[in-house]
Amino acid sequence: MDIDAHLGDFGPQLELLELDKAERVKDGVLPVASNWKFALDTYGEGYHFAALHKQTLAPYFRSDITVYDQFGPHHRVLFVARDLETWAGRDEEDWGVDDALGGIHYIFPNTILFAGSVSPGKRYYTTFRHFSGETPGETVTYKTIYAPGGVKTAEHRKEVEDAWDATAHVVRTEDYVVSAEGYRNLRHLPPGSTVIYGRQEVSLQNVHKSIAEAIGMPLPPVAAKRAKFQEAAE
Repeated sequence: MDIDAHLGDFGPQLELLELDKAERVKDGVLPVASNWKFALDTYGEGYHFAALHKQTLAPYFRSDITVYDQFGPHHRVLFVARDLETWAGRDEEDWGVDDALGGIHYIFPNTILFAGSVSPGKRYYTTFRHFSGETPGETVTYKTIYAPGGVKTAEHRKEVEDAWDATAHVVRTEDYVVSAEGYRNLRHLPPGSTVIYGRQEVSLQNVHKSIAEAIGMPLPPVAAKRAKFQEAAE
């Protein structure tokens, strides 16, 4: 595989993270009763934080602001930490932009690289690689966490391991519970039903467009979908 050709303009963005200096710390598996593409959706938007992650993510991240950058079939999504609200009263040189570098990096077609943690102030590199299980309604997510710059001390290693556990807890008990329920509902939709992604789901729109184009089944234009939806409603 020509990885440089695959990543394209996204390659230089990943280089900013200095992944070659990161040290692998802990691996694990997160299963979910969902199609792998549907499971991917939970990593692409943050407006669900306020409803689904009231105690885990919502206290630390805003659910109404997302920074999105697309690089061909890949993208980067940054969920805005509430700490950034203090920037309004500080000089621009004190904003700490370097500390904000991170977020969700989607590497087409099935990999999420999360540069950050479930609470602000810490940064780890976590990969979530999604694969179909034995049936289309099963997904196996291989999760690995890395220490940026390498492990410094035994205490640091324990901190990174705890971060793996914290992130896994959020995904396993909150995100993937909803993914399984949502996918179960999708399987019972009437034939010909249309799934509509909203304006705050632009990253999800582009993920599914890219996958559809890659397998030779491009999605119909938005106008055609709207017409079909209106016809069904009437």
